[in-house]
Amino acid sequence: MRSERRDWQALESLEDDNGTFCVDIVQRPDGSFGFELFRRDAEDQGRWTILNLYAAARFPTKDAARAAAVRAVPWLKDKGTPAGKPLR
Repeated sequence: MRSERRDWQALESLEDDNGTFCVDIVQRPDGSFGFELFRRDAEDQGRWTILNLYAAARFPTKDAARAAAVRAVPWLKDKGTPAGKPLR
């Protein structure tokens, strides 16, 4: 699974207000979409660590992956996209 993850293309990356957690909306080489939650800790020298909670979920569109991420990760409900549009 790790080598497959390197082939993911991050389409959006949204951090929580504290900069501790991040959700990436990704597209895989097979054309499917997904999302994953990452955590950044001082003991990891500030590197993002994948939590592997949602890696297996596959969606047919970016919007479907984003909607699933919003349902799964509570702090995303109030977070805007880089363009300032709500993620609802």
